[in-house]
Amino acid sequence: MKLGQRIHVVFEGDLVNENFTGWIHVQDDNGKVHELHGGKVWKMVEPPNWPPQPGDLWQHLGVSFLVEERRGIVWMLADDGEGSVSPEEVLRTRPGIRLVRRGEAEV
Repeated sequence: MKLGQRIHVVFEGDLVNENFTGWIHVQDDNGKVHELHGGKVWKMVEPPNWPPQPGDLWQHLGVSFLVEERRGIVWMLADDGEGSVSPEEVLRTRPGIRLVRRGEAEV
């Protein structure tokens, strides 16, 4: 779990704080912060248009990821020198990633 990653409780919001005792703070879309405890209460929410498709362009904090398929496996190629990474790894390490282009169509 990473700060800024979207989670689902009874509402959707952004993770704004987490501490070692298991408490998290989630800001809802109206700006109200809620304090929650217990990892079974929430789940991570995938970004819109997930999973990535070959030809897609995704971005996160200025880093672009071009999606390719090689030997039947989908990879996301980062333009920051990170190389090819799996969509699962990108989703885990890049909360807030967004789709810029689906195939040849701008989003």
